[in-house]
Amino acid sequence: MNANDYEQKLYQLAMNSNSSKNFNQIMKEYQELQKQEQLKNKPERISNKIQALTIKICQQSNNSKQTMQIVQLVGDLGNLLEDVDTLKEHIKDQDSITLYQKYRDLIMNLNEDEKMCEKISQESIQVVSDDKLLQIKKRLDLLFEKAKQLHTATMKKTQKYLLWMDKNASNNKEILTLIQQQYKGFVLVQYYEDNQDFRNDVLKYKENPCVIIMSAVAAGSNVQYGDGDHFNFLKQNKHQLRIQGCILYCGEQGKKNNQHLLKDPSKLLKRITTDHTMLQKYVEEMLIPSEYKRVIQLEHVDFFIPNIKQEALQIQFQNYTFQNLKDMNPNKKSLRNAFKKAKELIIKKKISLKQDVIDGIENIPELLENAFQNQSDQIVVDRIIQIYSEQSNKYPTYQFLNSTLNILNEELTVALLQFYYIFIISLHLYDDSNETIIQPNGSVLTLFRGSSIDKDHFSDIIQKSKTILLPSFSSFSTLKHKAEQFILANCFEDTVPVLFEYKYKTGNDHFRNRPKNIRRVSKFPCEDEYIIYPFTQFVIKEVKQPTPQIPYYTIVI
Repeated sequence: MNANDYEQKLYQLAMNSNSSKNFNQIMKEYQELQKQEQLKNKPERISNKIQALTIKICQQSNNSKQTMQIVQLVGDLGNLLEDVDTLKEHIKDQDSITLYQKYRDLIMNLNEDEKMCEKISQESIQVVSDDKLLQIKKRLDLLFEKAKQLHTATMKKTQKYLLWMDKNASNNKEILTLIQQQYKGFVLVQYYEDNQDFRNDVLKYKENPCVIIMSAVAAGSNVQYGDGDHFNFLKQNKHQLRIQGCILYCGEQGKKNNQHLLKDPSKLLKRITTDHTMLQKYVEEMLIPSEYKRVIQLEHVDFFIPNIKQEALQIQFQNYTFQNLKDMNPNKKSLRNAFKKAKELIIKKKISLKQDVIDGIENIPELLENAFQNQSDQIVVDRIIQIYSEQSNKYPTYQFLNSTLNILNEELTVALLQFYYIFIISLHLYDDSNETIIQPNGSVLTLFRGSSIDKDHFSDIIQKSKTILLPSFSSFSTLKHKAEQFILANCFEDTVPVLFEYKYKTGNDHFRNRPKNIRRVSKFPCEDEYIIYPFTQFVIKEVKQPTPQIPYYTIVI
């Protein structure tokens, strides 16, 4: 029986199960099957690096007694690293992310060993000595031991649970099975008819992220049903649990009676719904958040762009040349194809963009192609930065550029990488030396940005000492009143108005990755606009509350 047949068999067994205990056991077996299938799908990126290192070792010393030991060691290390790499898109909270980041550091160390092999091969024309190979082996031994120690901890920490407490949850086995299928082994779904079984498992899984679904009766608010007061049980134990949130799935009366729980100080209850399609949407939001805009927590990057996260976070620290920009030349029709694919993705996945922006998407490559017709590299750069400051119905470049970055859909981001890098590299090469304020090293230049943040996420994101990230190119100004105008322009329903007050340290130490002043080419020079690179990180130093005189939050970063 192949995996697909076995999966279908488990699905039928789950649908026909006559108790929660039978169903839960089948789901555990189903999850184990999914994990095994996942591990067969190992990322080629890591495999290629390991293979390249192995080949270099073998090529340099086919007869060395150390060679085969190193080949075996690198292979074993690769298996560990590949296994954990399959976890990345389902990692949520800080503990799990920290463990995962340690694994990614091992990959970086592996890269260093690859470079060391290259250096050795340049030094030794004939063969690599056993001493030098032993040097490599010792490093790989250390890496392998670290990987073994982290492997079990990472697998354990990243396991998530969806627990459903409802006397009638058996009616929703199909929803549960679909969720199990969707998350491919990284989530285990379980449902409960017995109160004590539910509570025991909540405490049993306390070290793992959990999403809880309850009926109004199970929650116990306004309805007395034996030991059904589970919401208070969760509140009492919240300090030792890792609950992502609770959803109340109930009838119209239950929805009406329990609205007050949404305002409970514990913030455990995130949603109430009577509709099964909305229930699945809310579960997805909690397992893999997808509605952050303009500002996100640094730790959430793993969810949105797991495969290109490291590249994104290093954007502002890279050294780019005019040759790098020439490599992004859109005249080879590659950009037009990318925009066509992006438009198809936006329509297919119903990504929220204004219709006039969608209508003008495929005009944008023309604008960039014309910019690259200039003979002078610096003129090309100036023109591209000028395009950034422009906005028209026919060429909605600025809005499309930043809207798609803020959406943080990895498939869309990858499709548009050439487009983004044209602006990233141009910003790096742009000469603003006559406009930017250069003060003695370490002096502070205060820049302002007016914006808004979703109410639902504001209190989670904006906290003193937290590291936040702005996914798009972000405009700041030395002029506070200009930033305040943008607060008014971005004041939407269900958002919180904010003014970012950026204390930027000037001077030589920070000059290369500084915010760039684009006044020289901007269509709006009066704004004295500074642009920062996408995915720039900031630490929140202070949060000032609104007052009658200043009706917005001031966030000092």
